[in-house]
Amino acid sequence: MRRSTLSQQAEEPSPQDQKLDEEFIKTMLEVEKHYAAFNKHDKIRIEQWSKKLCQVTLNSTWKQNRNNYALLLLNCVMNGTLIDPFNKVPTADSLPSLNTHIVVC
Repeated sequence: MRRSTLSQQAEEPSPQDQKLDEEFIKTMLEVEKHYAAFNKHDKIRIEQWSKKLCQVTLNSTWKQNRNNYALLLLNCVMNGTLIDPFNKVPTADSLPSLNTHIVVC
């Protein structure tokens, strides 16, 4: 019985993780709403980045980094132009950490 309790605790996201996930979902829904004006090639890049960012993880640090990328992607979509790194197809590697000051600018 103890093993079951520990595995259940490991599966339940923390309140912080839940908040990060909720913020991410809201951001990506906004991206989805506003990317229709882009040309076909940019739409494909946005969709590929969206897929990359939607990879499931339990790591809180990665979730925060993912959210920073999502906010930057939304900013690009709202401004009608894709900047680095979104002007290229995402790599299969893990995302490098994104500085939060880049997202705020």
